[in-house]
Amino acid sequence: MNFLSRQICPRRLSAVAILLSAFQACACGPEFPNRYLDAGAERLLAVPEGCFAAEIARLQADGVIACKAVKVPGIDPRARVDEIDAAELKQALVASGVSDSRATGVFWRYEDERRKLAALLAEREKTKEVSVLLPGIAVPQGLPPEFEHYFAGAMAYHAGRIEEARAEWERVLALPSTERKWRSTWAAYMLGRSWVPKDHDDRDAARQASEAARRFVQVRELAGAGFADALGLAAESYGWEAKAALMARDYAAAINLYIAQRATGNDTAIDSLRLAAAEALIAEPEVHTSLAADNLSRRVITAYVLSQFRPGDYETDNRRFSEWAKTWALALQSAGIKNTPDADRLAWAAYEGGLFALAQTWLQVAPDSGPARWVRAKLALRAGRLAEGEQHLAEAAAAGDLTEVQRAQVWAELGRVRLTQGNYAGALDAWLAGGQWEDAAYIGERVMSLEELRGYVDAKCPDSTRPVGEGGKTMADDDNQRPWANPAETRAALRHLLARRLARAGTTEAAIAYFPEKLRTRTQAYGVDVRSGFDTTRPAAERATAFWRAAETVHEFGLDLLGTELEPDWAIWNGDFEGKSAGEARSQEVRLSAGIFATGPDEVDRVTEHRVPERRYHYRYRAAELAWWAASLLPNDSDETARILDTAGRWLKGRDPNEARRFYQALVIRCGNTKLGRAAAQQRWFPKTTRPEM
Repeated sequence: MNFLSRQICPRRLSAVAILLSAFQACACGPEFPNRYLDAGAERLLAVPEGCFAAEIARLQADGVIACKAVKVPGIDPRARVDEIDAAELKQALVASGVSDSRATGVFWRYEDERRKLAALLAEREKTKEVSVLLPGIAVPQGLPPEFEHYFAGAMAYHAGRIEEARAEWERVLALPSTERKWRSTWAAYMLGRSWVPKDHDDRDAARQASEAARRFVQVRELAGAGFADALGLAAESYGWEAKAALMARDYAAAINLYIAQRATGNDTAIDSLRLAAAEALIAEPEVHTSLAADNLSRRVITAYVLSQFRPGDYETDNRRFSEWAKTWALALQSAGIKNTPDADRLAWAAYEGGLFALAQTWLQVAPDSGPARWVRAKLALRAGRLAEGEQHLAEAAAAGDLTEVQRAQVWAELGRVRLTQGNYAGALDAWLAGGQWEDAAYIGERVMSLEELRGYVDAKCPDSTRPVGEGGKTMADDDNQRPWANPAETRAALRHLLARRLARAGTTEAAIAYFPEKLRTRTQAYGVDVRSGFDTTRPAAERATAFWRAAETVHEFGLDLLGTELEPDWAIWNGDFEGKSAGEARSQEVRLSAGIFATGPDEVDRVTEHRVPERRYHYRYRAAELAWWAASLLPNDSDETARILDTAGRWLKGRDPNEARRFYQALVIRCGNTKLGRAAAQQRWFPKTTRPEM
């Protein structure tokens, strides 16, 4: 460890910080999109999802921030300090006029002592032992005075002799300005660090924070006056000054300083602002009122409040956050905040706290922003005014001041409101725009008729997107192609859904044009094979070959050619997972329990009418049936007949032994004189094989 610790964004791991950090992520799994089909009224009327970083990006520090954070990608900050320390000492020795041989000797003696100190501190870090002694380490002779006093101060600091360290660093700053070019900023910076209070309960915290602030201001003044600051200590001083203010419970000063730190380009200020806002929220009510009156504090704490609620979080957690939102909204009201550019955010916070009348009051003076329209939509929906709520949601979705995540949530809610009103095409529009693929697939697969869906796709989903997956595989095979990860892909996905729905309805020729390009030839060949198999004018052997080719095609590519996007096949997950049935949820619990968002009778009738296959992997049964027809056209005791019956039976035996039994029986009865037939009779089941089975 080097003798100048470069902790950029110090944090106090308080109980409240640990508590709050647990609720930063969404509750849904990382591989699955949020689904709005069966969301209850509580979720749909809940507050919009806030983004703390996006809100903070709107803020600017008061005054001009001249210094910038120093970022050197790929280099360990500690190694960077060592590098700068060595380079500046070399320059100082050259400028002092000493001979090269003497300068070299001084430099390497210094390097030896510095490395000893680093090794000792590294060992201390492992053992956690602290001693006031640094055995075997001394300030080397011949150093320029500013380096001599700074290094002596560093040694005393790491030995816990703080007063001695401060005295040495004061000696650096007492040197004539021409003799302290390199270590003035370092000395002032470490003096500031030495005064930062250790915790809130230090009864002398306010005085210490004041002294620390004086020194950190001095760092910035020295850097501005031209003293060396290759490490960017002037920029870092904002974070440490903010830390000192936070320890002294001066939340407004801490927040303003962290905003200044962020303006230097230091991205870690975001997390520090979160902590400062969280600690401010649990302070006394009179503190809240004063913070509400401070421009940046008000906006940061409001942003923090808005970012805590997450759709899908446990109800008890959201209740806790709502209570904080209510407390903060009342503090804003007590502070007399009225006309402010952030009135839309204040309305948002009031809504989150359940103060709906106060939210409406602030909306009256709020800018016509995306968040304002969103909160207006929530209030309208809460009052049962679906049409008005839909209009405000559509306006919010079109606004340019929402994040991608927020806009996706608006589209999702808009789709659900339109679905409730029976506007199925409008709901599909919204869910496709927002990348809500599971919700959109439900409309296309269970609600719209084939004619309605085909008309929609022809009008709004042109065949201009790239093919879906290598080899014609579904989007779910590739994380980069999942429709909900890239909303632009949802229209190609809807074309594929229509193609499979047409194919299941037996209109293979009509389906071909809607399949991804790499599936079209295979689909066409499958249709030709099925028709050839049923063509009684052809020889039996030719028909059997056609049926068998069709069976193999469906067995290998059935999910892509015939599978349902949702239940029972779940092509959306490449068939690997089963989800909750959207049709059942919409027809049962949502119809009975979603209040103004309940499923309408027309939708229930449509779901009943547009049924999907009941059995999962139904296409495997289709493949087995085609194989059965192929075998029925071939002679008994034929090796080819036996092979087809054995193979098709294996397709089913693992999942449905009863259905596979007829293939086993036919193999034994019809092909008992073949090798496969004799082996099956001997084992009383399909014979063992090294071939893979599915």
